[in-house]
Amino acid sequence: MKVRCVRLLDKSGREQTSSAWLTVGRVYVVLSLYVASDGNSVQIMGDQGPGPGIYRLDQFELVDGSIPAIWVASKMPRGNGLSLEPAAWAPVGFWDKYFDGDPEARAVFQQVLAKLTSDEPMDTVTIAEGRSNNAG
Repeated sequence: MKVRCVRLLDKSGREQTSSAWLTVGRVYVVLSLYVASDGNSVQIMGDQGPGPGIYRLDQFELVDGSIPAIWVASKMPRGNGLSLEPAAWAPVGFWDKYFDGDPEARAVFQQVLAKLTSDEPMDTVTIAEGRSNNAG
């Protein structure tokens, strides 16, 4: 799945003229998708920072809606939404370990990130069209 940044918003939804994290017009690979009652968001590798960030979905337009076959759906911890993310990142506590610098969590993140951002074909599912695309 890929999205293109079409506008810059702060956390309150106010338009911004610049951002250190996103570039208008740039295409980003979606690492995870969060659908929640308080707003939808995507997890991507932004322009700066050593790790992923979560950004409001209304800043982006969909470029490629193919959903990686390695993604799973799960209820978000607060119970107010659904996450679609790589199965390896879905266990409760994974992100705490990652941001605490746990070497195993960091290695798992890097392995999955490499797979998601690779130019190599990956098995995907296209929900909107209701068909599977077996690219690998």
